[in-house]
Amino acid sequence: MTGPGCTVRPARFTDLPALNALFRDMFARSRYSATTTLCDRTVKAVLINAVRDHGRGRCLFVAEPDGRSKDGGKNNGRDTGDAGDTGDAGDTGDAGDTGNAGKPGGPYGFIIGACQPVYGVCRAREASDEFFYVADRAHPLAAPRLLAAFDAWARRAPGVTAIRLGITGAVSDWRRVQKLYVRRGYRQDGVFMIKEIEP
Repeated sequence: MTGPGCTVRPARFTDLPALNALFRDMFARSRYSATTTLCDRTVKAVLINAVRDHGRGRCLFVAEPDGRSKDGGKNNGRDTGDAGDTGDAGDTGDAGDTGNAGKPGGPYGFIIGACQPVYGVCRAREASDEFFYVADRAHPLAAPRLLAAFDAWARRAPGVTAIRLGITGAVSDWRRVQKLYVRRGYRQDGVFMIKEIEP
């Protein structure tokens, strides 16, 4: 995409309607939409808690066009990544933009992450992403900059010794996303396995 740049910043409560639309777009484009439905109450709770708890063991960053943020694009001092990285940024969800993911000029991508004890029982902590989505209409730098903001947040979090990212089969082109992660210094660590259970 050509045109204005991309700003990444912590989400605000005023972003909730756009985030809800993006979350629903992400779900509609995933393989899960064929077998289940979203729980509206849970989606609302996830988004509200991530905004409220940003910087306290959780984070929620949004990507939007430059000039949209009221902080003048300063990103509240957050690192927004390497402006030279134009890698495989596009969609980290499934193929085909439904066009309902927020208003034009509003947020077009987000990442939610959290810190927790390693394996749930260790003193050391790790940061991991919970949801990472960028709509097709996003600036090409949206995904790399969201990932860079998450990475910088995790490095500042007390006690974090590793950052763990996951890519499930819900993503149509997970190898493309994997390439972005590898370019950012991540390596493969294991593999996801799944067995479907017939109703």
